Amino acid sequence: MTATIPGANLVVGKNYAVQFDSTCFKSGVYSSLGIYNNTLWNFFNIAWGESSCYVS
Repeated sequence: MTATIPGANLVVGKNYAVQFDSTCFKSGVYSSLGIYNNTLWNFFNIAWGESSCYVS
């Protein structure tokens, strides 16, 4: 599954975190657990077109 956020202009040198509800992604009878904090999926934008992404 892919989620696209149109118009998201990431600033170089800024930290970002991703959160989403458990109802956000579903595939048949399976659904995601969701992310409800700023530490599970976060990343730091190092340059335009590049980012360093860390997933715990």
